[in-house]
Amino acid sequence: MRISWGEDYAVIFMHTLSKNYNNKLVSLSQVSKNNNISIAFLKQLAMLLKKKGFIISKEGLNGGYKLAKNPNQITLFDVVSAVNKHRELTECCHESHSKNKKKKCLREDFCKAKNAWQRINQQINNNLKSVTLSQL
Repeated sequence: MRISWGEDYAVIFMHTLSKNYNNKLVSLSQVSKNNNISIAFLKQLAMLLKKKGFIISKEGLNGGYKLAKNPNQITLFDVVSAVNKHRELTECCHESHSKNKKKKCLREDFCKAKNAWQRINQQINNNLKSVTLSQL
């Protein structure tokens, strides 16, 4: 399993905002310069994170971004899930798989790996949920 560039950069972006939690708004150009991430990519990430309610923004001359919640309340799982809603190891680990009988895997009835993949997937998610932005 790999963390995508988007997931990694979203964590970096959110960590930057967490360091400035009680201060002024942070501009995307500042985040871009300090972390060597393109502004265009940061804008895409900011849209997704804002849509999920993790950041707020203000436009204009003194505009920028800041966390909508305390850094102690935002986990790596929150950030990663905000930018990649389908990050399961296999299809049978996906939440909608068990709800959608039409999407049943052809090997589900005899698959020897299914339970292991689901356990591993859950452990990864639990580990991501155990780390907050303030702990980075």
